[in-house]
Amino acid sequence: MTLIIYATKHGAVTSCAEILSERLADDCTIINIKKDKIPSLDDFDSVILGFSVHAGSISNQIKKFAEDHISKLKNKRFGLFCSCLSEEDQAISYFHKNFSTNVIKATKTIGIFGGKILFEEMNFVERFLMKRITKKDTSFSTLNHENIAEFIRLFEQD
Repeated sequence: MTLIIYATKHGAVTSCAEILSERLADDCTIINIKKDKIPSLDDFDSVILGFSVHAGSISNQIKKFAEDHISKLKNKRFGLFCSCLSEEDQAISYFHKNFSTNVIKATKTIGIFGGKILFEEMNFVERFLMKRITKKDTSFSTLNHENIAEFIRLFEQD
């Protein structure tokens, strides 16, 4: 069994978690760390943590969860993924900036899944800023299904 725990602000990571759940060979339980009670890690063989990136930072809840549970995570199949609009090199730096070396070393694989901008989910200030940054005024997705498939392949590899 695989536990997917994620944090999202506007729903892009939810989409990624659902895609993983559908495509992984294991039965999956999906938990939004901001809303749901987290079950015991002892009940799962594998754990995947997912997060979005905002201004170079990730959810403090995901960071804290990883650090607080590293002793159990390092003994499981453990993966991390992010949803963001950044180029791959920049996105990789977010993992190293936000997680300790112990967490990074414990991961079987790291995934960079692209992002989604859902203007309808944003408040006025967020919409204004994202329109200026992206130069777009309608919702769009850059989710990379090839990266998701590669993450799954590496994660399930023995």
